[in-house]
Amino acid sequence: MVMALAVAGCTASAPERDTSVPRWLVDSIPAGDLVHASDDEAALVSRFGAANVRRDTLWLAEGEHVMGTVLFPGDVQRRVEVVWSDTARRAKPELVRVNDDSSRWRVVPGVGIGTTLAELERQNGRSFKLLGFGWDYEGTVSSWERGRLDSLWGGAIVLRLRPPPDPPVDAERQVQGDREFTSSNPAMQRLAPRVYEIRIQPR
Repeated sequence: MVMALAVAGCTASAPERDTSVPRWLVDSIPAGDLVHASDDEAALVSRFGAANVRRDTLWLAEGEHVMGTVLFPGDVQRRVEVVWSDTARRAKPELVRVNDDSSRWRVVPGVGIGTTLAELERQNGRSFKLLGFGWDYEGTVSSWERGRLDSLWGGAIVLRLRPPPDPPVDAERQVQGDREFTSSNPAMQRLAPRVYEIRIQPR
């Protein structure tokens, strides 16, 4: 909607809000999601404009990389990476990912980059399990333990957390490596990790 304001006989128009971009990365209903399971790259170009869709190399864990699609590549607050199952036709999105510290994207009910361990426990209604730190899959939530986020997301959203800079070394040593820890673990509570990556399986 464009609002006009008359000043001294002149009419000035406020910038038009971009209503083509959803508010949520994952909404309460699939229609409100940013990327859908039925999308291909052409659909994203049609929806967001060619200037906001770019092909690029996307780096995955353990040094792997694929040619994927980046949405809003020039805006760190809105940048989104899309990995395709069908890489030749750039169709069937397998993974949608955000991992920039400046990202403003959220998934319902309000989880985003920087969300704290304590806030996730509150949203989930109980403690949950996550993998240890210091390796490629560090801080990946492995189970919501049948909490609210389990019911809400149904496994379609995976979060990864990591401690803030300069964490207590003694606490960090207690929650390292490829094994599960509960979020209520005293060392985990002292570290107070935050979400650094959101991975979504489109629906």
